[in-house]
Amino acid sequence: MASDGFTKDRFGFSVALDGGTALIGAYYDDDKGRSSGSTYVFTKDTNGTWIEQAKLVASDGSANDWFGHSVSLDNGIALIGSPSVNEINVNGSAYVFSFRPPDSDGDGVLDVSDNCIDTPNPDQTDTDVDGQGNACDTDDDDDGIDDAVDNCPLVANANQIDADGDGTGDECDDDLDGDTVQNGADNCPADPNVDQTDTDVDGQGDECDANDDNDNHLDVDDNCPTIVNDDQADFDSDGIGDVCDIDKDGDGIDNDFDNCPLTSNSGQDDTDYDGAGDACDEDDDDDGIEDSVDNCSFVWNQDQSDNDGDGLGDACDPDDDNDGIADAEDNCPLTSNSNQNDAEGDGLLISRLNTFKRRSFFRIS
Repeated sequence: MASDGFTKDRFGFSVALDGGTALIGAYYDDDKGRSSGSTYVFTKDTNGTWIEQAKLVASDGSANDWFGHSVSLDNGIALIGSPSVNEINVNGSAYVFSFRPPDSDGDGVLDVSDNCIDTPNPDQTDTDVDGQGNACDTDDDDDGIDDAVDNCPLVANANQIDADGDGTGDECDDDLDGDTVQNGADNCPADPNVDQTDTDVDGQGDECDANDDNDNHLDVDDNCPTIVNDDQADFDSDGIGDVCDIDKDGDGIDNDFDNCPLTSNSGQDDTDYDGAGDACDEDDDDDGIEDSVDNCSFVWNQDQSDNDGDGLGDACDPDDDNDGIADAEDNCPLTSNSNQNDAEGDGLLISRLNTFKRRSFFRIS
């Protein structure tokens, strides 16, 4: 439609089209006198809308010229016929117009459709859809922060939060925590964890998982946060659960080298050399008699002989007859004789003592 169209103008009687430009004749228009005629120039914008750009009339036009009765257009050259019909004579003429639709920045987009008239931007990108292309818009995301200082110039983020301090705002940062693992593949996108460790394989990395072993105890209260231990057993009460404590009895000896891992025995004594320390061995002398009933628990004595019946086996009793004389000095070690009389003086008792001492206090394998 002509912007100033009027009854009987005959707008559209003649038309010509070349690319995105159209010529439309209205030979009964009256701008230069009755039926002097005119021709309109339209161009099509990027949305496909035809927009009137100009109205052409003959510089010497007069009534009944019928300017625009015929039109032709090719590459910016317009040829417009004017038959000049009147009651006196018929002369007729044709007018040549050379024009190019205005494109100030030369980017191929006409000014009428260009969202950056003075800045070349053939793609016409307009992120915030404010009618001003990114190429000339100082705030592309319309968040009130100038692009020059905006850490996410194409994504609105007025708060400018940048958790990892890398200069790229969180709203547009592909790696929020700066650990080189992109957010889409990062099991803790807001907490640096390059190794992506996920103990309980629940898809949430240990770095940001409140319960790494998924055992009913949050890490903050779990004495073994990366190993399942619902019972929270802690034998030595050192705050480290048994399942992850390398020294369960707290005696300074690692479990792998401790001959009594659940009984404190820093000395690691092992009388019978059976690999079980005395502190936890139920038969320290390996004589087949449990320590709880063995009258010589650290000296091998399967027969459990106890000459004086004092509860201490002869194998470890320094005074077998309980006469107050140590066996080593007693001339009758198995018979009470505190006076040590030896009427014959034959040393027989000494000989008997030596015979008695044939028993070993320790079994040697």
